[in-house]
Amino acid sequence: MGLLIAGLFVWCFTHLVPGLMPGIKSIMVEKLGENGYKGAFSLAMLGAIVLIVFGWKSTEPVFLYHLGPIVHKFALLLMVVSVYLIVVAQMTGRVKRVIRHPQLTGVAVWAIAHLLMNGDLRSLVLFGAILLWCIVEIALINKRDGQWSKPDSPSIAMEFRNILVAAVILITIAHYHIYLAGVPINH
Repeated sequence: MGLLIAGLFVWCFTHLVPGLMPGIKSIMVEKLGENGYKGAFSLAMLGAIVLIVFGWKSTEPVFLYHLGPIVHKFALLLMVVSVYLIVVAQMTGRVKRVIRHPQLTGVAVWAIAHLLMNGDLRSLVLFGAILLWCIVEIALINKRDGQWSKPDSPSIAMEFRNILVAAVILITIAHYHIYLAGVPINH
């Protein structure tokens, strides 16, 4: 569990530094340059992911709750919403007129879905930490950026493209989930 917690700490701390301690980011950009800072950030994220993966795999699940098949089906629906929000964050979509931070919101929905489906301690630590990070990150970005300027509405064709891309990604995740996470979707 220690590796998992260490990885989550590195992930959250590295992401939260710009919002909580902008002076540190400025010093790093000044010393390393913009690309050097991005490289250091990327290496920290890679390290965090490695720690999280090895921490996850090395921790035996201790089951705390089971919410049943109806909740599991609802959580799968949340995953559809999550993937769509994460896809739209990278593209143009009407949802960006309603949700200011579709990527972070999508990750938060992903975390909630996984908390509903997985009632073990390591899942609670992993997905609970990611959910908390998303909430804090959204609040910090809103404070930093101030007033929200909503984008223009894209065409219907763009919306269909978003749905198609999200569907392909969702099918791919569903197919490879056992290999990526070590857990089948229908467990």
